[in-house]
Amino acid sequence: MRKTTIAVLLSIVAVLGGLILNFRAFMMTAANELTLLVTVFCMILWVFVLFLAAKSKGRKVLLYCSVFWIITALLSAMGLYVVTTGFPHNWAISLVVPLQILTLGQLAGVVYFTNHIQSLYIALIVISLGMSVVSLILYRRSRRG
Repeated sequence: MRKTTIAVLLSIVAVLGGLILNFRAFMMTAANELTLLVTVFCMILWVFVLFLAAKSKGRKVLLYCSVFWIITALLSAMGLYVVTTGFPHNWAISLVVPLQILTLGQLAGVVYFTNHIQSLYIALIVISLGMSVVSLILYRRSRRG
C-alpha cells in the first residue's frame, strides 16, 4: 500500500513539476537545455512509478498510468490533427488546450529535438503509446503473479 501511494504521488509530482517548470516552453513551443532536463527527469519519475507499481503489484496504479498515457496520446493526436489540417480550432482552444497543458507540459522538452510542431506531436504520440503499452503489459503480468 505504501509503495502504491508513493507511486501515485510521484506521478503527480511529475505532472505538476513538468507543468510548472515547462509551462512557458510548452506555450511558446520553444525549449532549451533546462526544459529538456525537466522532461528527462519527469520521464525518469514515470519509469520509477511503473517500477514501484509493478514491484508492489499495484494493479490500480498501473491501470491509472495506462489510462493517463492513452489520454496523453489522444490529446497529442488531436493536436496533430488540428495543426495539420488547419481545422477550425475554437473548440480545441477551449477544451483540448487546458488538458494538453496538464498532460503534455511535462513533455515540452521534446521540442528541443524538433523543428516542426507536427514532428513534436508525432514524437509525443510515440512516447505516450510506448508508456501506455508498457503500463498495460505490466498490468497484465501483475494479474498472473
